[in-house]
Formats: sequence, C-alpha cells, structure tokens
Amino acid sequence: MRLQLSLLGSVLAAALAGCGGSSPPPSGAVVADLRTSVYQDSDQTTIGSGVVAVRARPTPEWTIGAHYLVDITTSASVDVVSAATGRWDEARNEGAGNLAWTDGWSTLSGGYVYSRENDWESHTGSAGFSQDLDDHNLTLGLGGAFVYNTIWRASDPTFREQQWQASGSASLVGVADPSNILQLNYNFSYVDGYQASPYRMARLANSDNVPVLLYLPERHPRQRMRHALVFRWNSAVSPDAALRTHARAYLDDWGIASLTIGTELRADVGDGWQLGAMVRGYGQLGASFYQDVYQRPMRFMTSDRELSSFVDAFLGPRLAWRGQHQGPFAELRWELKVMGFAFYLPEFSRLETRYGFVAEMALGGNL
Repeated sequence: MRLQLSLLGSVLAAALAGCGGSSPPPSGAVVADLRTSVYQDSDQTTIGSGVVAVRARPTPEWTIGAHYLVDITTSASVDVVSAATGRWDEARNEGAGNLAWTDGWSTLSGGYVYSRENDWESHTGSAGFSQDLDDHNLTLGLGGAFVYNTIWRASDPTFREQQWQASGSASLVGVADPSNILQLNYNFSYVDGYQASPYRMARLANSDNVPVLLYLPERHPRQRMRHALVFRWNSAVSPDAALRTHARAYLDDWGIASLTIGTELRADVGDGWQLGAMVRGYGQLGASFYQDVYQRPMRFMTSDRELSSFVDAFLGPRLAWRGQHQGPFAELRWELKVMGFAFYLPEFSRLETRYGFVAEMALGGNL
C-alpha cells in the first residue's frame, strides 16, 4: 500500500538532496551524504527512512551521482482499519543515478530512478537544461520527466494496473541585488491510468441514511492534469543570517486547489555552527467528487483523506555544523532537524485531526 502523506514527500525530497545541497561538488572531489529520518503520527503510522548519496566531479565539466534509499512503514491507520486488513508492514527500496555536464554557462542533466515495494514498481527518467545569462545574474531552466508505474494488490495475482506520468517545468532565477535572490517556477504534470488504492473502500450510507456499512471499492478518474506555480525568495537579513521564503499555488482538474506558504531562518553562530527554524502552512480545497459518506453510488468515489479539504502546519528547529580539513575530509558536515506538525481535516470524520513529528539526522563529507 502506498501512503499518500504530504509530509513524507517533503522528507524524502530533503533526504535526496543530502547535507551538501544540490550544487555540484568541487572539481576532482567525491561527496558522500547519509541521512536518516523517523516519522510518527497519531494515526498509528511510523516510517523509518535512510538514504545514502554519492556524487563525484571527475572533471570540471562532468558530475555523476547515485543514491540508494530504503524506508520501512508500520501502520494501522483508519484507512487500513476501514479496509479490514489490520496492521501492516512494508519496505520500499529505491536506487537512482544521474549525470550532468556544464561549461560554466550551460548545464545539461539526466537521471533515472527505480523504486519498488510490495505492491508498486516505478521507473522514472528525467532531463534538464539551464542557461546562465547577464553575467550569471539570471538563469533560465527547463526540465521534464516521464514516470511509468505498475500497481498490484498484495497476495492477489488477478489485480494489476498501470499508470504513467509526464511532467515539465520552467524556471527563472535572478539576482536582484547582493542580498536577494528570486526564483519563479512553473510545473505541470499529466497522469493517465489507475490512480485509486487497491485496498481503500468508499463509504456508502444504507437506506436509513446511517453511514455504516456499505463499502465499495474507490474509483478515481484515470486522467489528471496538475499545475503549480512556485515563488522563492532568499534574502540575507544580516552578514550572518538569511531568510528562505517560498509560496506555492496549485490547481488540478479534479477540483483541488491549494496554497503553501513557508519561511526558514538560518543564522551562523560561529565555529562552523548554524542554527535555524522553519514554519510552513498549507491549505487545500478538496476534489469535486470527494465525500466522507456517499448517499448513492457515483461514477467516482473515494475515501482518500488527501483528496478532502484540510489545512496543516509544520514548525521546527535545525542545528548544523560544517568544518574544513577534518582528518581525511576536505569538509565534514552534520545536521539535525525536528519538525512537529498538525493536520485538521474537517471533511474526514474518522480522523479530523492528525499530529506528529519528523526527526532527521544527516552526516556528510567531501573527500
């Protein structure tokens, strides 16, 4: 079963970036990062993740990288209980490789990701291009990806579905002045194929309008078009402190619209130490076909709380250290982050509130 947790996606994205960020390593260097994270929420779900990433820059023009990720999930969430499957455990394994070339002004990159769990297999290919202009004060970027997924139901050889996704992005990054960098991104994706859960059941009221206990397999539209516009603003508020602010607006043809706003403060406090704190808020209008309980069978039906209207908030501190020429390492890095979160889902009566935390620890070095 694939968990559709908004937070999990952000956690894994941060994990793949690693301690050293996404900038290329110094020429001739090898960069290794290890990151672990633990997710725990009030819906009886625990996820432990670990990723190791390696990047190398054998020449000034070429960068090569790879990562391996594993996460282990244990859950007895209301989705699982309603499907009468009890507590379950699963592991996901993911491997990836990427290659990039640059001449100092233009950059070409490509990558491949393979991911598998007990009822899901995914192949992703991606490519990107960026061009610096105006003496490196402006950067234009274009990117695209194609994903092919195969979905099945554990212990059920008769169930097998496919899904594919195509996505693209365009970005503009500009240096407004020595203290401010602005970025604007537009992203779209088109999804075709099976997009429901093979386990989850939509709830249907019986003839007495009592929401109990008729269940039907959920049915989602097989096509979905998504659009997102992201604005980022990195600002140096002092010689030793910076604010990283972002806003994201999202819309799709299922009727979902959302807005995300967040900011993070990072401040150097001496001897390689850095303190930080982040806050992020999110609000969403649900899919047009979502209902907590359906009064009659409909063409599209779902019990996915991620398709309902809800709001959430995240807040947490960060502590990091970076040192030069530490033993065999040209640079050594360490990071610890803890985020608390809370969800309010007014349209999901089985669990109107959900709260928990994510803790991450990372260690990285340049050889």
